[in-house]
Amino acid sequence: MTPVPQDTRPDDSVEWVEVHSQGTRAGRPAALVRRGGARLVDVAVCAAVASVSPWWVAALFAAVWLVVPVRLAGATAGKWLFGVRVTRYDGARLTIGRALAREAFVVGSFVITLVAVLNTMVMVNDPRGQGFQDRIADTVAVDATTTGRAPAPPR
Repeated sequence: MTPVPQDTRPDDSVEWVEVHSQGTRAGRPAALVRRGGARLVDVAVCAAVASVSPWWVAALFAAVWLVVPVRLAGATAGKWLFGVRVTRYDGARLTIGRALAREAFVVGSFVITLVAVLNTMVMVNDPRGQGFQDRIADTVAVDATTTGRAPAPPR
């Protein structure tokens, strides 16, 4: 059996992907610091627009700012500044649906994290230790190993 040269593969199908430091057919993975910097630039632009616009204008702007450039060029302004490009594993451009789904997940993750941090801050500073979920459901979490009654609800 003859050895296969490193620049060719016996199975040249689209599904073949190199992983880890080798990257994909589209290129090596971008460094996390560069991805974070790119995201920071894009979020700063969206936040600036949100600070002077109604919420629906800010949401529409963010959707267009984050999705359309990735679909058309593979990069937002922040990604372009930091030398990051978004592509499919095989190097193809993203469809508008994939670009929208990608950004929706990122924004959703950010919102969920922000709510979790705020909820923790509320619980730490509340005399009864109630978070948003407790206030919404009119509940309180208590230590089951102690005896006695739960604190009275606020009046």
